[in-house]
Amino acid sequence: MEEPISIVVIGVGGCGCNTLNRLYEVGATEDVLAVAVHTEAVHLQSVKIPNKILIGQT
Repeated sequence: MEEPISIVVIGVGGCGCNTLNRLYEVGATEDVLAVAVHTEAVHLQSVKIPNKILIGQT
């Protein structure tokens, strides 16, 4: 029996977070672990996925 494939998608910065939002909108994040990483808390608040990491202090 084959083991399931684990996929993690990490969106870094504005472009990466925007890409995750688009993937979420089309339903492509249902079977993957998606994580948004950004230095700006305001931008992370607009990301639709629940897993977010704020780096830096802005």
